[in-house]
Formats: sequence, structure tokens, C-alpha cells
Amino acid sequence: MDIEASYVDEGPGLRIFVDEQFRPRIELKWADKPTWRAAQDIVLPRNQWFSLELRATLDDGKKGAVRLLLNDRTIIKSRGQTLPFSEAVYDRLELGITANNKGADCVVFVDDLHYKKE
Repeated sequence: MDIEASYVDEGPGLRIFVDEQFRPRIELKWADKPTWRAAQDIVLPRNQWFSLELRATLDDGKKGAVRLLLNDRTIIKSRGQTLPFSEAVYDRLELGITANNKGADCVVFVDDLHYKKE
């Protein structure tokens, strides 16, 4: 899943993705790509519904924060840059395999998508 600033080339922003072992991580698609990873033993369930929630405090410096919850359990929690620059506005959401260039088959079902401003 990507949350992007569409008016900037390459759509920088926050991305949630999984590696080949289904371990989730979050990265800021910008500059040196700060990345936050779940513990090695945390993997996303396969062939079943699960809840994945991203909470983010947006900041272009050290005051930013990310928190990723899997079925209401925090699996990633960290601080750091979450906006590419201070004037950035996230205005686009991409779900699916948009960043996968391996040509792998993938089916993603999305249900009950919510946005909540705190």
C-alpha cells in the first residue's frame, strides 16, 4: 500500500510492503528511504482475513512517527521522517502489487477501508 504525493515525480510517500517471507515493513519513498521493519518472527497471515492498521504522525523531520498494527497488535512502532518535505500533501492511495516488477500473480481483497484523522 502506498500513500503518495501525486504532484511530485515518482509519487513519494509512505509505503507498507512485505518481503518474500511475508514480513511487513514501512518505508518512506524519498531520498535515503528510511525503513522500519517488524520483528523477524512477525509474518502476515495467508489465505485468511486480517486487519492491518497504519497510524502515522506526519513530519519532515524527527518528530514523525509510524505505528503498524496487525489484528490490533502493534508490530512496528518507530519515530522519524514520514513526509518527503514539509509542504508535501498525501493525496493518493495505491493498493495491490503496483511496485512488484517480478510479474508474480497476486490477488488482494480489500474490505472496510477507513480513514480516521485524530
